[in-house]
Amino acid sequence: MSIPKPHFELARVYDDGSRETEIVSVVALPLETKMDRRGFLGAGATAGAVLGALSTACTPARVAEGQRQPRIPRTEAAPAAIGDCGGLRAHANGVLVLAMSPDGTFLASWGYDSTIKLWGLPDGVLRRALVGHRGSVKPLAFSPDGTLLASGSDNTIKLSSLPEGALRNTLKGHNGWVLALAASPDGKLLASGSADKTIKLWSLPDGALRKTLEGHTGPIHALAISPDGTLLASSSSDNTIKLWDLQQGALRKTLEGHKRYPVYALALSSDGKLLASGSLDNSIKLWSLPEGALHKTLEGHTGGVNALAIRPDGTLLVSGSHDNTIKLWNLPEGTLRKSSKGHKSSVAALAITPDGKLLASGSNDSTIMLWGLPNGESKTCMVDLKATRSTVQGVTYQYRNEYGQVVTYTLPCGSPIPPGAVCTCNCVPGTHQTPAPAPAAPSTGGGYRYCTCVPVCTCIPVCQAHRVLHENPVVRTMAEELLLLMGAREFEYMAWAADKAEPALRVRIREIMRAIDAGALPDPERWPSADECIARLDDPDDVIALMAAQLLAQKTIRQGLRLDEDRSRRANQLICEANARSPFRRTCHQCTRA
Repeated sequence: MSIPKPHFELARVYDDGSRETEIVSVVALPLETKMDRRGFLGAGATAGAVLGALSTACTPARVAEGQRQPRIPRTEAAPAAIGDCGGLRAHANGVLVLAMSPDGTFLASWGYDSTIKLWGLPDGVLRRALVGHRGSVKPLAFSPDGTLLASGSDNTIKLSSLPEGALRNTLKGHNGWVLALAASPDGKLLASGSADKTIKLWSLPDGALRKTLEGHTGPIHALAISPDGTLLASSSSDNTIKLWDLQQGALRKTLEGHKRYPVYALALSSDGKLLASGSLDNSIKLWSLPEGALHKTLEGHTGGVNALAIRPDGTLLVSGSHDNTIKLWNLPEGTLRKSSKGHKSSVAALAITPDGKLLASGSNDSTIMLWGLPNGESKTCMVDLKATRSTVQGVTYQYRNEYGQVVTYTLPCGSPIPPGAVCTCNCVPGTHQTPAPAPAAPSTGGGYRYCTCVPVCTCIPVCQAHRVLHENPVVRTMAEELLLLMGAREFEYMAWAADKAEPALRVRIREIMRAIDAGALPDPERWPSADECIARLDDPDDVIALMAAQLLAQKTIRQGLRLDEDRSRRANQLICEANARSPFRRTCHQCTRA
């Protein structure tokens, strides 16, 4: 039998009887909650915890026999391979630009939602969103020492300090949108290309305009500076590539090979001897430097080439295209090594870490994916709760960093978490929270484990579905009302519970399912009183205690119940424990049940 996959949803219930649902993360049960007339959201995140715990405490997750959880160092924790992002988004709209920090610890991104985001690597966690740009941001570039991030915003360039993201300076001089940026290896020069057909050279860090280069007859789309800082390559809508003496600002040579279509992408090898160019003519061309001779033309994409990146060791070229694919090419021969599909729209940006082990790709499908190199296996997707639809599922976990601060992470369902991390909730979206001093996270007992897209096997003997025939009428009512709260969306879970029950209990669970199917809803008038629930918070039966906590949480949401601090803490503890129990590393038929 398939294993149930419960939803972790919060229902908005309005006066006219209409309902909306959203998936929310677990937070503490409020000490005081006041509801408005359209209520049920005053303590909304807590409701997510309640509904999550309805099933998590009961249903086993399927774990393949003999499956072993791999052990990896905390600093190298990486999510399991995935086919695509499953609806998880990095930006609310398409991702157009990526830039890698020189030490490989940060990835900067810009999307059509006009935000710049900084992501930590290799885990892919959102660290900070930068503000200050009022218009559209296009290119991004890190200074070689990683202390500055340059970003083009309409006709200006903004310099932001890192890691705090404070705006340091705004450079003005272009008469058109800034479309390309590149910093010199010594960190003393920033080159910018614009829709005004010019390239400007700026001193860093002060931002003084040093020189303007003219020669292109179309907007400049890409810039690249050689490792020795002597050569600047530029590409344009005029279908050409120009090579400039960076020190003198003189034009050395114009490369013509892409016919009739703009050249949107450039990448230079780390030894400065090879230049790759990508065009809307669907081709990639390899040029020998410094003479600029055409070495080879690579064909295989069925759409325009938007992005290029060369691995630091010079053995691999990566290309992203309008055909939604990422291709890996062997260098210098230019043979196709692999074509990867994961994005659902055009691949607009690429960036490789300095150690050459990780590739980031940004797409118009609003996602950023991480891939392993040199083989191109998918790793994970960047996740930002604010950019992701509420119906999409992810996993959250907490991790204590080197400063002793507890940080919350969000990853796609099925992602492994590092040793010492605590799975705070399965299958609810979340986002990185600013680290703050917090109590030590509960120990997982060492080892390595996964947050999964199904509830974990907890070995609680029976769950609330098995309490509907309890000898105590209060417990029976609690169990029935909680099943009604779960509703038709949890029929798979209820069917599983009935299948594991004795005949009389199976009949009763099926009766409740039929009632739900006929439109039955929970009746708060039947719920046990707050005192009756509080009296059961310390019940020796773990399931009864959890059900009491769940109903108390519902009472805070629906009825404006106020609990004293001790009772609130106890109820929240029960709910959180139910969501954070460690999974078994064997099949769940070994769990004890009544």
